[in-house]
This record gives sequence, C-alpha cells and structure tokens, in this order.
Amino acid sequence: DMPARYGLGSQVTNSIIADGCLIEGEVENCVLFKGTVVKKDATLRCVIADKAVTIREGRTLIGDESYPVVVARNATV
Repeated sequence: DMPARYGLGSQVTNSIIADGCLIEGEVENCVLFKGTVVKKDATLRCVIADKAVTIREGRTLIGDESYPVVVARNATV
C-alpha cells in the first residue's frame, strides 16, 4: 500500500499513523488506521480513528489520555 502522506502545514506528535493516511492538519497522541484523512486546519488529540475515516477541514476532536475519542470505520466528521 501507499505510505502515509504529510502536507506542508501538517504537525504530528507522538502518534501512530498507518499506511495510506493523508495528514494535512495537527495530530497529537493519536492512532490512525489505514486510509484516514485529516484535512487542513483539523486538530486531533487523543483520538483513535478506524479505517477510512475522514476528518473535515477545521474540525477539532479532543479526548483524554485515559478516555480517547473513538471514530468508527468509514465515518466522516
């Protein structure tokens, strides 16, 4: 599969990013499964995103280290 791609303005810290992901926003302390797309100006903190999740431009999802936000497969937020 295609490797993960990171946009020029992306910022990723302490996260696990699977192959096939496209990251254009900010991702911190997250686990993103295959095919997840994080659009420009989106922010994820303490999020687990299943396969083929799309986070739209400008969205913010923030969980806690002991209780992360979980996004189901094929969802668009």
